[in-house]
Amino acid sequence: MIGGRCQRKLSGSSTSIAASKVPELTAVFWVTKALITGASEWWPDYFYRRFGLVVVTGVLVAVLVAALALQFNVRRNHAWIFWLAFGVASVAAKEAANGEHRVLGFSYVFVVVFWFVVLTAILVSWRASGETLAPGSVYTRRQELFYCAAIGSGFALSAAAGHASADLGFSYLRGELLVVAALTATIALAWWRFNLNPVLAFWLAFVLTGPLGGGLASWMATGRSAGGLGLGRWPVSLCLTIAVVGLVACMAVSRRETWPGAPSACVRNTGVPDQTKD
Repeated sequence: MIGGRCQRKLSGSSTSIAASKVPELTAVFWVTKALITGASEWWPDYFYRRFGLVVVTGVLVAVLVAALALQFNVRRNHAWIFWLAFGVASVAAKEAANGEHRVLGFSYVFVVVFWFVVLTAILVSWRASGETLAPGSVYTRRQELFYCAAIGSGFALSAAAGHASADLGFSYLRGELLVVAALTATIALAWWRFNLNPVLAFWLAFVLTGPLGGGLASWMATGRSAGGLGLGRWPVSLCLTIAVVGLVACMAVSRRETWPGAPSACVRNTGVPDQTKD
């Protein structure tokens, strides 16, 4: 998949950004994305019970706006800022999908269809705008707006899909760890070996890694008598959160979002001087 700090010439009235505002789409991106989903599996419900729906929702929206403002106002990808905005967007979108079910009374199947239509409309509009859809290459303000809208919709679709699978009879072990892991691996193989369209591959993998991360957290937390590791919800949430912070810290120190030696499809040598340094 296309990604990285590529340089290119910008045209039109879009705001120029010297480097890609998003990480390279390599192993560390997908691992961090899945772990974020698992780490945030239970704590929103805890805060709802303690402080109430209105207060928690208001704080979540405020934090989301602040995180997005930070992301929009940097000139290149900063690991801490990007993953803060990414993580908060994950939680906000998940709670939006859950709210449609719990508050408005829609079935999760309906919520899946709704967010699928929204995501499709965003991607169609993105393509019609003339900007590249390559999800790892975001250089202009317009691209960044489309990217954020698509990411939020993808998170909501992912969360709804995970709940819908449970409503259809899949346990976390059968549905989210085995079936979803197999589907994710199949998509990765199809992109790597059989030239699956990288944009399609990205969004399929993006949606599937949500239930995958949630299933991993459930498996770790659930009692051994039910087939899990029996670690408990809060120890699992804490461990996964520490893992995410560690990965982001490594990215921030190295200023690269890739494992050593990991492949990158980024097209370099475009003739534009390197302006990635602040």
